[in-house]
Amino acid sequence: MNRLEMAIAFLWQALRAFCVFSYFIFTSLAFISSYLLTVISLYPLRLLWSSLYWSIESLLMRMLCLTVTIWLLYEQGDDVKQYVAKRCLVLVNHQSTADVPILFDIVNMHFNKLYKVVWVLDNMFRCTPFGLVCRVHGDLFIREGLQHRDRSLQKLQNELRRKFWSRRRNWIIVFPEGGFLYKRIVKSQNFAKANNLPVFHHVVVPRIGCIRAVLEVCNPLKDLPYSDFSNISSIQNSTASSPLEYLVDITIAYENGNALSLWNIATGLNSRTKVILRYKCCPISDMPRENSDTLLRYLCDRWQEKEIWLQQMLSGSFSWKETVQRRVRTPMKYLILSQLFLSSLALGYGILLTKLFTNIISNF
Repeated sequence: MNRLEMAIAFLWQALRAFCVFSYFIFTSLAFISSYLLTVISLYPLRLLWSSLYWSIESLLMRMLCLTVTIWLLYEQGDDVKQYVAKRCLVLVNHQSTADVPILFDIVNMHFNKLYKVVWVLDNMFRCTPFGLVCRVHGDLFIREGLQHRDRSLQKLQNELRRKFWSRRRNWIIVFPEGGFLYKRIVKSQNFAKANNLPVFHHVVVPRIGCIRAVLEVCNPLKDLPYSDFSNISSIQNSTASSPLEYLVDITIAYENGNALSLWNIATGLNSRTKVILRYKCCPISDMPRENSDTLLRYLCDRWQEKEIWLQQMLSGSFSWKETVQRRVRTPMKYLILSQLFLSSLALGYGILLTKLFTNIISNF
């Protein structure tokens, strides 16, 4: 390839990235605004018919998540579709910002119509546009730091009691590592050495505070002193109020270890990078919960499996064709319908607000 061809290829890639980025910004602002305006305008329905309101909100949330999609997704391990209708605690390793939209895509492909998922997120996202949507949806936020830990976990439990069953959610998604791999790997290794734990290079030692707080509320055990057993009778009264039943362990791996960033997603750069998700599911009763140490050791064993698998993926000891069991892709019709619906909704709100603003100005 000569210099002219290289220049043309570079200009084409830059133009494509600019167009994709512009579309990403426009749709993010327009669609998020449409979602927020719709759920706010339907608030009286929440007071009159709460279940219908949250069904509509879940459908809107699913459409919103369909606007962010990763194409080359592959799955390995247990068939996660069997657990979609079950109450599950979902634990995921955390490498980059792209982990979240990747999981959006997986949830949209496997859940039928409604988005019955609760996320546990870092408090830093609370006041972002994405955070506003999460707050309306009922997702949970947690603050880092020892000085905030007890209060933050108590608040998380209170919010979980108030929202999880009343809004008919099924999955609780948690990133036990507490942050991105590249930010925490050194501290994690130092902690592991000091506490006689496995030293990882591709994952971070999981934190158990949030997991334990969730289990105390959503799967309390009578014989444990820290369990919230006062809530268990109401949890077990009906299917709608059933406790967590299964643990879904997800490991995300990027081709050649090149984790996608938010910039890659917003611009479409490296859009052909393959992403593989490995599932391992088991009854949540398999988790030892006698004390914090046994729970941590159990999770470290799980994370050791992730470490070995990720190392094999990066070392090329087996090929993608040998590794991948199935490729998953969101049907194009759902992507088109969600884009058309949210675009129409945004256009309608735009016309309505323009007329309202014009009438207000004309009266001055």
